[in-house]
This record gives sequence, structure tokens and C-alpha cells, in this order.
Amino acid sequence: MYKKIVLSILVAFLLIAPVNITPAAPGLDTNEALLAVAATQVPYTFIYSARPVGTGQVKIIWKSVQGVDGYQLKYGTKANLSDGKYAAVSGNKNSYIRKNLTGGKTYYVRLRAFRLVNGKRVYAAWSSMKSCYLGEPVRGTAQIMSLTSEKKGEMRVVVRNLTGASGYQIQYAGNAAFSNVKTASWPASKGSIYTRKDLKAGSTYYVRVRAYKDISGVRYYGAWSSVLTVKVRQETVDIDSLVRAMKSGDFSYFAGTYKASELSNRSYGGGSPLKDLIMYRDGHVTGGTPIWYPGNQLPTNRPVSVEKQQDGGIKCVLVPQYNGWLTTYYSIYPKGVDLPRRAGYKDVDVIQVMQVTGGVYDPFFVKK
Repeated sequence: MYKKIVLSILVAFLLIAPVNITPAAPGLDTNEALLAVAATQVPYTFIYSARPVGTGQVKIIWKSVQGVDGYQLKYGTKANLSDGKYAAVSGNKNSYIRKNLTGGKTYYVRLRAFRLVNGKRVYAAWSSMKSCYLGEPVRGTAQIMSLTSEKKGEMRVVVRNLTGASGYQIQYAGNAAFSNVKTASWPASKGSIYTRKDLKAGSTYYVRVRAYKDISGVRYYGAWSSVLTVKVRQETVDIDSLVRAMKSGDFSYFAGTYKASELSNRSYGGGSPLKDLIMYRDGHVTGGTPIWYPGNQLPTNRPVSVEKQQDGGIKCVLVPQYNGWLTTYYSIYPKGVDLPRRAGYKDVDVIQVMQVTGGVYDPFFVKK
């Protein structure tokens, strides 16, 4: 009796809203009958477009239809979707961005709408297939070769060139979490050096870079570099002007007494302080004698050549060559210039002495 009543209701429903379905077989379960009817009522939809929108991302846009609870997408890298994966989107949406995809591949996608009937999804037919090619980011990771601040409120970043890169993006912030981060980009055609001139003097900035590649109007980014820090210079020092003065024999800007760093004392003094290094106005230096190499007396002549280094230092050669080796020189790192990590000083003038006669001797001396 109960089944007859249910079937009578279904017949009345079909007379009001006729659908093209095969009549339910005698003895059909009520839920199955409802699902069979509902399936014919889920509207068909189709995909307008599938296109790449960035690194590892494809955006799918489709025609929205009324009266559905959601949409199901199936996507993969094989045309028959034998490797397909699924994603579900709510019924009030008409677009979806699939992220974390692998570049350098063609992706295929199709879509269908669904309704929920008694807690089960009832699907419409699949749409036709759409495909798009997802470009591959530039190979390799960008690296910061040099990060310095030679002028007040300014930082200078030198990036290692990556073959195939269209350009580079830099992010800098006043904290390691990169909150309130600022971002800038520049094309590879402008070189590997980026200068920022509107920074807060005396502040420390965290900096990272990444390369990007433009393909058919879409920008693909590589991985971020390691994070480096720089303290922005508070006073303006024109390194080029200093180099010109030093080449003419005027070292007065750096003249003074320099104390060996703790690392240098441990390395070359056996834990005992090395003698102070004295820089004179004409550029010659005395003192700084290593205990382990007492015979290594620094020459008292003024430098025979002066040149600016890529890392922001100024190289002053005392003894140019011995059997093809550059034997004795010192590098001055003005206050505010990032130093090699082994030194760790940024807020004072520092001298690194390099002497190879009788053994390598390369201590750092910090201005008192």
C-alpha cells in the first residue's frame, strides 16, 4: 500500500513538471526513485575558460546555473583524466583557482553541477573538456650576492643573474616575519643591481629576492632566496669620493686605532689580544702582529693601489705580487657596510688584513 502511495505522488509530480526519464521499475526504493527524478532536474553547465594565472595556478570560469548546491571539477594532466583529481565548489560560485600545480604541463578539466537529495549528491552530465598549458618558473633560486647601505636612507642589492629570468622581485620589511612587507620588481634588462633610496636611516631591514619569468602575459615566480639583513646608514658616506681621496694619498677619514676582533684573537692570538692596528693618514699601517706568526711584520709603505670592492669594501694593496700571489693588502669596510659573516660588525669602521707570506693571516680589526 505504501509503495502505491509513493508511486502515485511521483506520477502527479511528473504530470506537473514532466521530465524525460525512464519510468521506475516496480518495487523501486523510494530514495532511488527520488534520486532518479532529481538527476534529470540538475541543469547542465559548461566551462567558459581555463587559463594560467600565476605560479602553479590555473583559474577555471564556468556558466553559473540556478538551483544547484555546488559544482564538481575533475582535473589532471592526461587528456582522458585517468589521473584526475576532484574539487568541489559551492553553488554560488562560478570560478575556481586550483593552486600548487606543477609547471611545464598541460592541464585538462571538466565540470558538472550537483544537487543534494536526502544527503546524497545528484550530478548533471559532465561538461566538455577544457585545457591550458601552465608555464614553468625559471630554473634555480635567486641569490643575494651583496646587500649594503653606503648612503643615508639607502640600500643596494646585488642579485646573482639567473639564465632565463625575465626579472626579479624583492621584498623588504622591518621584521623577520615580513609583516607590513614592501615589494618591488625590475626587469632583467636593467641588470642585477637594485637600489632603494627611501628607507628609514638607522633601521634594520630583512630582505629576500626571487626571479620571475613572463610567459604569454602570465608571470611565474621562482623560490625566495635566503633572507639577509642590512642596517640602513644614518650618515652619508660617499665611498667613491673616499676612494678618490685615498688614491691621492689621503686616508685621514679612516686614520686611527683599531682593536682586533674576538674571533681574530682566538684564531691568531691563542686567546690573547693581538696588538692594536694603527692606520696613519697616508694609508700605511703598523701593529696588529700575530702571536702565532711573529715574523709577519706589516710593511710600513703606503698602499700602492686602491680600489672599491663589490662587497662595499675598499682594497688597499701594500705588497702586490710574490710568485704570482697577491701577498699583503687590507680591506676597509666603512661604518654601515655589511661585512663577511665571520666579522659580524656593521656599525663601526673595520679593517681586514690579508697576508700570506709565512702563512695565511686575515684578522679583522675594529675601530676604537
